[in-house]
Parts: sequence; C-alpha cells; structure tokens
Amino acid sequence: MKNIAILIAAMAIIATGLVTVSYAACSNACSSSQYTCSLTTTAMTKGSSGTLTVSVTNQQSQSQSSVTATLLGNWFTGDTVSQVISSISSGESKSLDFTVTPNTAGSQDVCVDMAGTCTADCTQVTVSSAADLSIVSLSTPSSVSPSQAFTVSATMQNGGTETAGGDTAITATLEDSSGKCTISSATKSIGTIGDSATSSQSWSVTAGSSGTCTFILTVSGSPGGTDTEAGSTTISSSSGTSNTGSGSGSGGSSGGGGLPSAAAPEGTTVSTSEGVSLIKLPSVSAGQSAGINIDKPEETSIRRIAFTVSKDLANISIEIRALQSTGKEAPAGKTQRYIEIILSNISDADITAAQITFEAPKKWLSDNGFAASDVALMRYASGWTKLPTSESGSTEEYVYYTAETPGFSLFAISAVKQAAASDGIIKDTDKIVEDARNVLNDYGWYIALAVFVMALILGWIYYHGHEHIKEIKQQLGQGKTSDYIINISNKKPSYSFTPSKKKTTKKGGK
Repeated sequence: MKNIAILIAAMAIIATGLVTVSYAACSNACSSSQYTCSLTTTAMTKGSSGTLTVSVTNQQSQSQSSVTATLLGNWFTGDTVSQVISSISSGESKSLDFTVTPNTAGSQDVCVDMAGTCTADCTQVTVSSAADLSIVSLSTPSSVSPSQAFTVSATMQNGGTETAGGDTAITATLEDSSGKCTISSATKSIGTIGDSATSSQSWSVTAGSSGTCTFILTVSGSPGGTDTEAGSTTISSSSGTSNTGSGSGSGGSSGGGGLPSAAAPEGTTVSTSEGVSLIKLPSVSAGQSAGINIDKPEETSIRRIAFTVSKDLANISIEIRALQSTGKEAPAGKTQRYIEIILSNISDADITAAQITFEAPKKWLSDNGFAASDVALMRYASGWTKLPTSESGSTEEYVYYTAETPGFSLFAISAVKQAAASDGIIKDTDKIVEDARNVLNDYGWYIALAVFVMALILGWIYYHGHEHIKEIKQQLGQGKTSDYIINISNKKPSYSFTPSKKKTTKKGGK
C-alpha cells in the first residue's frame, strides 16, 4: 500500500507540471505544459548571415507578459539573439526572428531561453558550408610534336557541403593565351557538383608548328565562386609525349600505350573520404583509354588509375579502399600500405592494359632504411606478384611511382632492399671483360707475334734437348744417366763420369 501511495503522488506531481521533462539536447528544457517550440527555418549556411525563425507556444493556463526569449548556443554569432514578447495568451503562438551567422556546419540544436523559466527546445537546424569550387589537378603533356593531337584533362572539386552551381551552372573553360595550340570546345558545361564531390573534364587540343602553349583553366559557378589554374606544353619536333600534372592529379609515366595522357570521360566523378575513393564513369567505349586523377591521394596512396577497355561499358563504379590488413600472407619485404580496388560493371577480362600511379612517403623510406628504387607495387592473385614499377616524380614529402598491372584486385606498396654488392661485382666483371676486349683490339697483332716467337723458342729447346740426351747414351753405352754430370754451361756440352761405389761384405766379420 505504501508503494502504491508513492506512485500516485508522483503521477500527481507530473500532472500538475511541477516536474520538467527534457525532450532533447537543450538544458533545462521546458515541459509540454510550459512552452513548446517549432522551427520555421530548416537550413542555414556557414559564414552567411541569415534569419532563424522559430514559433513559441504558451502551454500554460495563464497569459504571460514581458517574456524575454533568448537564442542559446555556441554554433553562431548573432546580431539579434533576443526578442521580448510583450504578451502571450494561454495557447497562443508567437513567431520570433533571430539574425545570426553560423560558424559551424552540421546539425545544430536550437534552444530558446524563456525568461529564465525554462528552455524551449526547437529541434535542430541544418547548417551547410558554402560551396567552394577549386581545381585540384590540371594535366598537360610536357612536350608534343608539331601538329600533334593531344588531351588536356582536369579535375574540379566542391569543398563545401552546399551544392555548387545551384544558381548558376558550373562551367570550365580552357584557353591558350599564347595562341600556339587550337582547343576544340573550350568551354565545358558541368552543371552542379555536390557535397565534397569532384568532376573530371578533358579537352582535345592540336599543337601548332612551334613554341609553347600556355593554358589557363577557369572554373566558375554560383554558389561556388571561381578558381584558375595554369599549365604549359612545349611543341618540339624531336619530342615524344610525356604528361605533367599540377595539384593532386598525376600525369603518370611512360608505358601502357596512351594511358599516361588518357583523360577521364565526361561526367566522371571522384569522391574521397576516410581511406576510400569512389570513382563513377557514365560510359567508356571499346578501345578507349580512361585516366582518372584521385583527389586526396593521401587517404589511399593512389594518385591515378588508367585503363583501356575492349568493349563498350556503362555505369562503371571503381572503389579504392585503404586496408590495415588483408588476411593473406604478407609479401616479401616491408609493406607500407595495402590497397584494394573493387570493380563494378567492369572486370579484368574487359581491360587490355592498366596503370596505377601511387605514392610512398619519403619519411617512411628514410625511417626504414630504404632507397626510392627499393619500392614496388605487389598484386595478389593466388599469391603475391611484383608488378613492373618505375619512379614517375617526387615532392618534398612523397616519391611517385607508376606500375603496370593486368587487372585490379588487392595490392601492397612494399619495399625490398636491393643487393648492391652483387650489382657492383657484376659491373666490375663487365668492366674487366670490356677492358680485355679493348686490349685485344689495340694490340692483337703484337700479342700473336709474341706467342709465335715463344713457340719457336720452346720448340728449339725441346728438340735440341732430346738430341743431346741421345748423344750421351750413345757415347756411354749402358751407364746410368745418373752417374754422369752434364755440363751445358758452355756452348757445347761436356761430360764427366763418376762410377757408383758398390758395397762389399767380408766373410766372417765386419
């Protein structure tokens, strides 16, 4: 009976509104019998001043007057954060406008203090960061031949959570201020770029007769702003084509046909966050090469992938994921990072050639005693295989590499110390052989003559030595050769005889 009485008393207290019930994150939140609040404004932009409107309802049985309503929180700075409600009847709602500038993006609690009585919980407002367009890479060949057709590619990124180009569509325009090159369809219409997403574009360019093409790329949209990037290509009659890049996009290195200069198909998007890069390509035609520069390569160590397909493909998705471990036996040497590349709507059977451009931190190489040439990309396919890997550039922090791969699967960036001593022996042996060959070429006739003379001398000695021995035997008969002293100190040999002494034994004594 005592417990029942306590329970009935507690229910009575709640019913009379003496207990404050908290509904969300606001401290000292009002109960449903005090004030309720609803949010009229649902979204604001970080760094932009705006009006935050809420509606407060008096749930009390009596009218209230001179109620000061104050917006609470540390996610904004405010010009107008307090309103005075002169009078509000029971059940009446009042609209309150606060002029604030959000300084933190994300979902933010809207709490309104009602004259110190309690805090009205108005739920949350979404604060987005302003759209911010930037060019993260511009890839141009370092040199081309006169009249050669080539490709310039670029990747643009929206660094904000607000969609870029929502008011005025985004455009990317490539110009050649030198007039040495001709650009086909210089302006690309991109439309919009979403929250932290990227867009890759490419331009077909034809070189002139000589000089240097000076490219200027401009990307603009509203919201989003404007960004520019410059690049250049030298026209030289003796040059091949090699790609260079600015920003995080790497042009790659030689090999794999046209892969180093391959650009991303129009409409390609790349987004990277927390160790994962997601690439989406609308379509790739049979025989076409696609090269995609990866934004934020430090997340996965992959800077670029490029491949050529054997048939028409659509809605391709490629996921690049950094791994802590693989569950497989570790490859030879020391591994800096594991990476898995997962394909969707494309398979290794559809790929005729592929390249991966990756990076290794110089600090990691130094800390582990490796040279830049010790690094290689390993691929796992029923076991680890070392891929053909070459250095393709460097910065103060990273060494860049390009590896040829027959497909995409599980990879490891590994380093194995080279056997420098053996290499030195081989090089020294090669030098000795080369020096000997040079001596023979320069003095061959002299050496042959010397060998011939030596052969004559040895033959004379051998012949005449045997003749003298025969003569001795004829003169001495059955005497032992060891009993004679042969003197050949003079021109004609002389001989002397010393007979051997025979031992005799006397009979009957010593």
